[in-house]
Amino acid sequence: MLVLTPASGGHFYGAVIAGITRQVAMAGGEAVVVLTDDPEVGGEQPTSRLQSDAPLAWDRSDALVALTGAVPESYLERYRSTGRPVVLVGDHPESLDVPWALPDNVRGTRAATDHLIEHGHTRIGFIGHLEVPDVQERKAAFLGRMAECGLDVDPADVVVATSFDARAGADAVRRRMAEGSLPTALLVGTDLTALGVLRELTAAGVRVPQDVALVGFDGIERTAYCDPPLTTVAQPFFDLGVTAARLALAQLAGADVASGPHRTPAHLVRRDSCGCDPARAEGTSTPQDRADVVDRLAPMLLSPRCTDVAELRARAAEVLDAVDALTAATTEADAESSAGVLMTLARGELSPYALRSILRRVISYARAGGSRARADALDSVVRWMEEACSVAEAAAFGSAIDAQAAIDAGLLGGDGDPRELGWLTDVASSFGLLALWEGDPGEGFLRVVGAQGEEARSTGLVGAVVHAASFPPAALIDGVRLRAHRVCVVLPVRTPERDWASWRSRRRRTSPRPGGPTTTGPRCSAPPSTLRSSRQRSATARSAMRTPPAPPTTGCGSGT
Repeated sequence: MLVLTPASGGHFYGAVIAGITRQVAMAGGEAVVVLTDDPEVGGEQPTSRLQSDAPLAWDRSDALVALTGAVPESYLERYRSTGRPVVLVGDHPESLDVPWALPDNVRGTRAATDHLIEHGHTRIGFIGHLEVPDVQERKAAFLGRMAECGLDVDPADVVVATSFDARAGADAVRRRMAEGSLPTALLVGTDLTALGVLRELTAAGVRVPQDVALVGFDGIERTAYCDPPLTTVAQPFFDLGVTAARLALAQLAGADVASGPHRTPAHLVRRDSCGCDPARAEGTSTPQDRADVVDRLAPMLLSPRCTDVAELRARAAEVLDAVDALTAATTEADAESSAGVLMTLARGELSPYALRSILRRVISYARAGGSRARADALDSVVRWMEEACSVAEAAAFGSAIDAQAAIDAGLLGGDGDPRELGWLTDVASSFGLLALWEGDPGEGFLRVVGAQGEEARSTGLVGAVVHAASFPPAALIDGVRLRAHRVCVVLPVRTPERDWASWRSRRRRTSPRPGGPTTTGPRCSAPPSTLRSSRQRSATARSAMRTPPAPPTTGCGSGT
């Protein structure tokens, strides 16, 4: 499966890619992840994207999943004209008649609005970056629900943020305070914006929730640790990726999949900022179907030692059995036995990222059941597992820093030809390829000029000319097994003047965080000249240190 994305780190892109690659792995397939953003920019908010029309990996894929902002609509139309499925994640072109996976913005926003009304609020405002389609939908759902409840919304209480980050949130609420009194409650379009709102309110002496109740949207991790903890509408982005992969796989299996939106559930997570009793924090107001939870939990449990679908589902059911038993336990002995099953997850081969996803799913399931007889025992296990996650994340981040330093030293300070990819030796890549455009990039041909790793070198690909549609080469793609926790990543190396390189590397990912640095391969759309100039070395270094997908699978980067 071909996955196109403008970025690969952060709480959105990293989680979505994790869901896609794990679901494809469960189906026995493989994924090629192509990063399409400008490596001069990168990050969580890509501001430009690679404009190449090269059909990268088209001959190596049966279906395409594109994340928000990855490629122009014309690119997707060209791929779709070949008769293969196209699925989108997030924003979508109005004229493209394909399935797309979206969070359930409407139900989530209505639940948040209802909750604030239940707290007695009648004057509720909204803050958000309205250039984002999801935020537009959330605003419309908020206004619609307020109207249904017979509550007016002062236009001045709908404040436009200039971006969806914390700084924009702080600026928006600062402007509203300067104009007049605040509403008694605020619903904010994204958690990042809400964190900025919370910071500015606190700095201004406005108490949350005593003076102004606050609710965000997204369910990002840091909302649980701010002061006060932020009530939010959680939309598991991992599930969004799983849904997108399932839509594509269903079409490949011959199923009739409807075009249009396919929503993933969002649920309200009650914390202190809305005025809820802290003892009832982390609650969800929506009961959850056990079979659906098992279905969603199974891909998160994928590990090198457990790849069989039936076994993964059985393990997911075992985890939920332990949660049910723990929350219903009446003795310490019963609680310890049930907690042991959950604690073994933190001692296993799962990455901190996967473990945190499991934790969120487990907590949501437990709280939705309404059983609090042993809530203290469950909370104890959660704290233990959170600590294990933090330790593992710190170790992974340290390893990522070391990998960055090794790449930097190898590229910028090494004496050898960087095309030989020797600088990949000290990082967690099992192989890498570097290919440069052969002649006019518009013709789409690439010459492989560098290989790293025994698998890559043994293929004898160095010197071979391949078309972009057949890159990564089959000799390597066939060896990339997601069931062995590997994923192939293709990313560009370019300067403001032109594309220089595209490289592919396969690496074994142990436990990187979304957003943690790792190595993938270069992609060149320049003539096959040397990469010895300082500008070329710098461009390659920046691309090499960009963040590939942080799902707990193995990264395999390829380059064109």
